[in-house]
Amino acid sequence: YVDFQAHPDLSELHPQLNKKTATSRIHLIEPPYLPGEEKKLYAGFFVFRRLSFVMPMLWPMVLVLYAPGSGLIGPLVYQWVADHRYLFHLNKTCRENACYR
Repeated sequence: YVDFQAHPDLSELHPQLNKKTATSRIHLIEPPYLPGEEKKLYAGFFVFRRLSFVMPMLWPMVLVLYAPGSGLIGPLVYQWVADHRYLFHLNKTCRENACYR
């Protein structure tokens, strides 16, 4: 786990990562499996999909997340939820994105 707001240079973590992309969605950087390989960067829906294998509470979702067509529909659903995440708060202050200001 890395707090991107506390990290001065995100490109040190991965060349494709910057502050704008980090604030838009969740990211997962996997270490290389073989020597000479680069780190793999996953974003948004594909992080959730990847984590479904290691989080037991998400195991029931594996079949849905890897179903045919989910790679096309999943990112659209994820982006909508990410763009409107503050609407899901019960606290009215959080709905206006003012919780953490």
